[in-house]
Amino acid sequence: MKRGVFIVLGLFLIIVLTNVIYAAEPYGIRISPVNSSSKVGVREAFVALYIDSDGYDNIYETRVRFLGKDGNKKRVVLRYSKVENKVYVRDNSGSSPWIGGYIPGSNNLLESSYVEINVSRIVVENIDKDKLKVRWPVTFKENFTGNYSVELYVSDINNSNYNDNLLKNFGTWNVVSQDTQKPPCISQTCSELGKTCGTWDNGCGTIIDCGECPPPTPSCGNNQCETGESCSSCSQDCGSCPVTCIDNDNDNYNSNGGSCGAVDCNDNNNEVNPGKNEVCYNNIDDNCNGIINEGCGVSSNGCSGCLFGNSCYSIGIRIVKDNEPSYCDVNKTIKSQKNLDSSCENNFECKSNECSVGKCIFLEGEVQELKTDIKSLEEEVQKVKSEVSFFKKLLCGIKDFLGIQGYNECIEVPPASVCGNNQCETGESCSSCSQDCGSCPPPAPVCGDNVCNGEESCSSCSQDCGSCPVTCTDNDKDGYGNPASNTCTFSQLDCNDNNNKVNPGIKEVCTNAIDDDCDGKIDSSDSDCVSAVCGNAQCETGESCSTCSKDCGSCPITGKGIWISKEEIMKLPMSGDAWTNVKSEADKSACSPDLSNQDDNCNIRILAKALV
Repeated sequence: MKRGVFIVLGLFLIIVLTNVIYAAEPYGIRISPVNSSSKVGVREAFVALYIDSDGYDNIYETRVRFLGKDGNKKRVVLRYSKVENKVYVRDNSGSSPWIGGYIPGSNNLLESSYVEINVSRIVVENIDKDKLKVRWPVTFKENFTGNYSVELYVSDINNSNYNDNLLKNFGTWNVVSQDTQKPPCISQTCSELGKTCGTWDNGCGTIIDCGECPPPTPSCGNNQCETGESCSSCSQDCGSCPVTCIDNDNDNYNSNGGSCGAVDCNDNNNEVNPGKNEVCYNNIDDNCNGIINEGCGVSSNGCSGCLFGNSCYSIGIRIVKDNEPSYCDVNKTIKSQKNLDSSCENNFECKSNECSVGKCIFLEGEVQELKTDIKSLEEEVQKVKSEVSFFKKLLCGIKDFLGIQGYNECIEVPPASVCGNNQCETGESCSSCSQDCGSCPPPAPVCGDNVCNGEESCSSCSQDCGSCPVTCTDNDKDGYGNPASNTCTFSQLDCNDNNNKVNPGIKEVCTNAIDDDCDGKIDSSDSDCVSAVCGNAQCETGESCSTCSKDCGSCPITGKGIWISKEEIMKLPMSGDAWTNVKSEADKSACSPDLSNQDDNCNIRILAKALV
């Protein structure tokens, strides 16, 4: 029984110790420099070191706080969120908003009322699997002078709730004005910085070399965008690939958001973007935060029209109030719109939105009535024209029958054309009456009017349509074309497009009388060719065995050899460097020649130098 109790207690202790070991709280180790000072406007690099025995991957976030002393209530908090891999800054109390949200090393400026931080110089480094180092390059502003406590805070993913009581003091820092003498900076070595390789700031603005680092092996998911990784291969480390940012009103805010920054809620108005201040009572969301007139209250101060709800409406603006069509009157009061035939001074007073001769009217109805009257009048005019034409014809017929002079004046005059009767009559055309004669065909394109239209093209009218693109012509397939074109592999001109040994990428051959590299210079006139110097023990371009044997050696013997007669051989010395003794037969030893005996086997010899 007792043995069973001890076993249970042992298991309980193992569980408790395991939880203690694997749930250890992280803590700050140190921050440097401290107990010193810096001038306003001068960048100071603060390096904070934290540890979590469960591994640095268990860290949730770290903070550095500068807390005012001796009645100074100012403070600045620098925060690195490891789970997001982003940095922030905040002034004063915890209710102040966080500023930033940038990835360390990115080209951004982290700025608050008291500090400026170049995000591209922020360095986050994991050390020995359980330590995390954060380097903050801080530039204090003039309004932050004074003495401050320097405190560190760190939390892990098991307990991510922030608590001021977990801040630990590591010293003080004094921010002084530019005219205050700063004590000499104490630089740090590579070992003091904890660096074994790479180049680093020694804490005094000087870059020191800590040796060459071995190339890291990319590991997707370690929150570091390393060599070999990219936004397309590892978005966890390198972030999403950039998108094309759209900024129609050129106010440096984009309508597509995301990696392009804050969203411009009206990209056609450069007076509306997240960087603008809210203008009260203009019924516009000026700063794109989704709220109109925030901070303006319900006061009528500054409202030049009618205040309704929490908005200011200009005079003449129509409003629906209590389900009734209303408007903002000139006396800054909201009134219901008036019915037809009511007295009015402005269009916006009428429900029909039409005020004429002091009364509300329905203009569309009156226009329709006027159109009906005009049509009736046109019909009456046409009847009169027909009757006049009839009597005119009758009168002409009587004159013709009686032979009265003036018959030639009785020429029938066609009736005047009427546009809109669905008949294209004499005197009407597509330009004067498209209702009857149809639309006019588009005009023929005119070259030189700066409009590329109709049948125009780059080949027929380059003034309007621009020059035609040049297509790469590369006959010798060497990547260079004639004429030169960006559509070729290489855009330079190939001066001989039928010889792939001649193009701007070839080195000049100095002895072939050809402009090999297409620079307009041939052989020795080209700077690539340097005159050879005979006797410098180097067989250079332009030298050969025949022009400089000192550098290039003797030329080899070619052909089937040279026959030398006995008489000529007899003129040569009987010994010396010109002769070489050889074996006449495989089983004979070497012997000297004897020219007096032609049958002597020793007369087989080699004349080496004489044949050169």
